[in-house]
Amino acid sequence: MKRMVMYGVIAALLLSFAAAQTPDTNRLSAATLAATPKRIVHVAAPLVVATMAGTMTPGSITARITAWILPLRDAPSRKGKVLDRLKHNVVVTVIGVNRFHTWIEVQVNGVPPAAGQPATMQATGGETGWISVFYVQLKGGRLKSVPVVG
Repeated sequence: MKRMVMYGVIAALLLSFAAAQTPDTNRLSAATLAATPKRIVHVAAPLVVATMAGTMTPGSITARITAWILPLRDAPSRKGKVLDRLKHNVVVTVIGVNRFHTWIEVQVNGVPPAAGQPATMQATGGETGWISVFYVQLKGGRLKSVPVVG
């Protein structure tokens, strides 16, 4: 992606330089215009279209919690209200990522609490919230292919 943008910028610079080298017919005298050939070629600037490197299909990327307990928050910040606490090795579905790629929005897949565990120690299922990307292991894709949602 970066290489494609770089080539587009280089091509635009080269074409603008070539356009600057062609004579400006508005500032030339009539004698000069009569002596010069009439073959002036105007080159249009290239159209650069940027596309995403890969698109994500819903539910294709999952994240496994690597921390012992990870808070599920209502906003992509440590100041966000804690909705639930996700236990180690819980698998969640990735929905989106914040613009800095430091928090991911996830949907809890719904693992019932184990016997003897408090409800806050396991995901209850169906919840959507934000978790830090530094405490998960992604499976099924790269973070770059996740759409920015917040």
